Amino acid sequence: MMPSNQTDPVLVTIICLVYNHEPYLRQCLDGFLMQKTDFKIEAIVHDDCSTDNSRAIIQEYAEKYPSIIIPVYESENQYSKIGFSGINKLLEPYVHGKYIAFCEGDDYWTDPLKLQKQVNYLEIHPECGMVYTQAYQFEENTGKRSLGGARQTNFEKLLIGLNTIITLTTCLRSELFFKFQKEINPPKTWLMADYPLWLYIAYHTDIYFMNRITGEYRILENSASHSTDIRKQINFIESSLSIRLFLDKSLCGSSHKKQVYQDAVKNCFDISKSNNANLFGEIFKLSKRGKIVSVRNILKMITYSNRWGRQIIRKRLSL
Repeated sequence: MMPSNQTDPVLVTIICLVYNHEPYLRQCLDGFLMQKTDFKIEAIVHDDCSTDNSRAIIQEYAEKYPSIIIPVYESENQYSKIGFSGINKLLEPYVHGKYIAFCEGDDYWTDPLKLQKQVNYLEIHPECGMVYTQAYQFEENTGKRSLGGARQTNFEKLLIGLNTIITLTTCLRSELFFKFQKEINPPKTWLMADYPLWLYIAYHTDIYFMNRITGEYRILENSASHSTDIRKQINFIESSLSIRLFLDKSLCGSSHKKQVYQDAVKNCFDISKSNNANLFGEIFKLSKRGKIVSVRNILKMITYSNRWGRQIIRKRLSL
């Protein structure tokens, strides 16, 4: 990191959430320290009562780089009590920067100019609330590395479609983070703390995709958004639906309600096809709740149900 005057105000606060990230944490923290900036940064490293050696690693870095690494230790796990959104509220008093960047303890940055480039853009574009970039994704189970799906998006595309913003690549105005926490007051039940924040920012400001690779995120075995467990996938869809309906109602008077339900039903169909699973009940309940039950969807569900039924019969006959 380039030298800066100790009396200079912090311009960027990095929020780093850690829980049992011992194998990856040094790489993550080194990614903060490698940043070449002409401004002061700080990294709030929150350890949520890890049971491995994560705390010891954080302490080591905090002692060596006390002006950058700011440790926050918990004596009991907070995620189980208040969720990701609650942890973000706990960390609000520690944020001093005009801008906030995120990077969890199992992810890491590879571009030493990440923060400098993003801040440069935000400083000359006051209409823009957030800048994000591309990143690699690494599947721990398979060892496969591929390019993430980040691309330019907007509020409607985020609300009705895919979340194409990769958390570790973002840099945003801290005032928007504080306003979001106060106005939306996200509940513990939301499985995602980042996605509703992206929706809020994209509704109120421009967001900009900077097409450069700045880091890598790991898809771990217990990842909620990439789980192979069908029930966890359905729970993730339900949580995403809850977030989208809430933000749509709060910001747009529920003007996208039908499209949001249609997208959730489509996601359930996709899970059904990819897992050869009969989700007739879940799909019908979603369709009924969203008042989008149609002859086409019913025929589609019956078709899949018959296919699943035939597969089950074949399996039993082969025993």
